[in-house]
Amino acid sequence: MSLLCAAAIPANDSVNIDHGAGLIVARYQNRVMVFALACPHENNAVKWVAKDHRFQCTKHDSQYSPDGTHTDGRATRNM
Repeated sequence: MSLLCAAAIPANDSVNIDHGAGLIVARYQNRVMVFALACPHENNAVKWVAKDHRFQCTKHDSQYSPDGTHTDGRATRNM
């Protein structure tokens, strides 16, 4: 199991993905959040859509705000 290091935390509002640990590290509005790389709906990979400032499931297109709040799609809970 790998540990999250300070270098993985984005300096500004942005996202870093640690594939080895299966984590997403996000900085948004002066908060740092860490999420599982898997969508809570069916555990498929979640990607960051930079142009829309949101996360999206790669299988069913569920969408999440930068703080992990579910906003659209099949998922029924937050990241």
